[in-house]
Amino acid sequence: MKRTLVILLLAPLLGGCMSVMSHAYRDEIGDIPRYYPGTHTDGQLIATPFRENEAHALPARVGFALIGLVDLPFTVVFDTLYLGL
Repeated sequence: MKRTLVILLLAPLLGGCMSVMSHAYRDEIGDIPRYYPGTHTDGQLIATPFRENEAHALPARVGFALIGLVDLPFTVVFDTLYLGL
């Protein structure tokens, strides 16, 4: 419980993180779109619990989805700011 609380309190500090990561590694990964790549990647994280062929256990998949949901609003803002880059 304490660990979950710490993660939830630190999550806003990492907001927009997926946008930065997706822009940095977009060319290396290859299947990330040019526009709004962080938003796309957050969408993939949010959809993780609903994939049938996912290798991770259900609690991890739900955790990925929660991280994606917390990060999504910040990532949309950062992706919009990065449109010109």
